[in-house]
Formats: sequence, structure tokens, C-alpha cells
Amino acid sequence: MEKAKIKQYSDREREILYQSARMCDERKLDEITEELVDLILESEDISLIKSTALGLAIFRLLNNDSLATYVGLQRLLEAGMMLESDATIAIFEEHGEGAVADELRRVL
Repeated sequence: MEKAKIKQYSDREREILYQSARMCDERKLDEITEELVDLILESEDISLIKSTALGLAIFRLLNNDSLATYVGLQRLLEAGMMLESDATIAIFEEHGEGAVADELRRVL
């Protein structure tokens, strides 16, 4: 069986992801981060990020109840794009964040 691969982002692509997160309406952070957490936890490939620096950062943010912040959104966005990019983009579109979705498509 072939091992699954996830997208690895360059520093420039990661910067685009993080800037995109900052474009999100602050009032929507709770809903969007909750949906991203669900998406990541339900991904078949979650084991590929579980023990990484990104996975540990998300775990720390979760323990500190800080996922519904821009920093939390940035980390969840990166993980979501690595594991389930189309579904991640769809979450932003469903919440009226088309400009964010357009920016995310730039790194596909």
C-alpha cells in the first residue's frame, strides 16, 4: 500500500495562507475554526500531521482555548489545506469569505 502524501508549503505559500487567515471577519472565527477542527479530525490523513510541529501547535492552542483566534485560524488553515484543501476552501466560501477562498486557491 502506498503511503499518503500531504502538500508541503514553501515559506512564501505559508505566508499567503497566514495572510489569508487575517482577511477573515473576526466575528466568524468561532464558526470557521470549529468547522476546520471537525474537518481535520475527520480526515483520513490526520496521522500525517499529528506528531509534527504544526500538529503540536494546534494541540497547544486547543489546550489554551485559543483556536478561535487569528493565530489558531492560521494553524488550522495550514493543516486543512494540507489534508483537505477543497473542503477547506469550501468552508470559507460557505461563510461568505470568498476573498479568502480566492487567496487560498493561489497556493493550490
